[in-house]
Amino acid sequence: MSHELPDIRSHKRFQLWKLLSSIGALLLLIFSLVNLADQNYRLGGMLLAFSLVILLIFLTYRRSDNSGRAMTSLNIIIIFFCLYLLISGGRDNTGILWIYPVLITTLSVNVFRSAAITGGTLVLISTLLLFTPLSDFITAEYSQTTATRFIVTLTLLYIISLIGLHYEQQAYRTIQAMHNQDLHKLAYYDGLTGLPNRNSFKRKLARIVPRTHSKHQYLGLLYIDLDNFHTVNDLYGHQTGDQLLVTFAESLQHTVRTRDLVAKGDGEGESESGNLARLAGDEFVVLLSDLKHPADAAAIAQRILMQFDGGFEAGGLVHPIHASIGIAVSQNESGEESTLLRDAEVAMNEAKRSGGNTFQFFTDEISQIVYRSQKIESGL
Repeated sequence: MSHELPDIRSHKRFQLWKLLSSIGALLLLIFSLVNLADQNYRLGGMLLAFSLVILLIFLTYRRSDNSGRAMTSLNIIIIFFCLYLLISGGRDNTGILWIYPVLITTLSVNVFRSAAITGGTLVLISTLLLFTPLSDFITAEYSQTTATRFIVTLTLLYIISLIGLHYEQQAYRTIQAMHNQDLHKLAYYDGLTGLPNRNSFKRKLARIVPRTHSKHQYLGLLYIDLDNFHTVNDLYGHQTGDQLLVTFAESLQHTVRTRDLVAKGDGEGESESGNLARLAGDEFVVLLSDLKHPADAAAIAQRILMQFDGGFEAGGLVHPIHASIGIAVSQNESGEESTLLRDAEVAMNEAKRSGGNTFQFFTDEISQIVYRSQKIESGL
């Protein structure tokens, strides 16, 4: 999805190119017929040739996705066309006057780099033709004042067009950066609490587990589920429920101290909040490292549960909710990132079955209970 903006920008330019190409070919055709009718065969013939070439380019690339090649072809034709008007003088020696709108229109449908090359080439060659011995190739007659005024005006229009394209490109890059940032937030962060979501947390866990094992450290995971949360939604509505979740997320970040979390700078520049996540609904997780002993996670779980002593206040109301917390601790085994989260969730469900408002470690006994239950369900 991060490529949507570039595609849209290119598509819009290509559509504008097709419109201007068709209009330009039509105008050149009309002018050529007028000149041919006035027996100005040289100018009329050249205008007719340019019209047919632009029409051929249009027909070749109008259904193509290669907008860059189409623009390059048109830019070359435009440069030759402008130089021809300069050399021949056009009709009644007014050809140079048509160069101004042609240049501005051409640059407007180009990106900055190709516009700089196209306009710069035209200005350079025009200067050489007017102020060097190459002026012998010019059949039209221009005074020194007219030639100077033409080059100065052409250069100013060229610079102004580049400035406009530069700021357009800068604005586009800003919009693209904001767009990509929004997409990243949608993909990896919870829209309500601002915490990382399940997808983001799993990616984090997959990176942290191997690093922790290589240092022979314990890694703990707390799986938190709010007890009786559905009653808040039923009694006060989902808006109050959402407010409670936001308040709990903020409280959780303050309750779990920085030193309890995985250290910052894991290679992707994530903040400490990357070690907290809202998985779904009223389910949250906390990732712990540098545990000297697996039991140290219990002290952190107890500190979280203390938030609910006497109920939990949110939105000016005290709600009778508590929390059930499942704790899983790594055992320095490979592939543990695929089971640590599941084990913590199983332990949380066991804590909830025992009445809630408590924490439960994942143990071999719980694992056997789950295994037997799954076997019975499968058999049934």
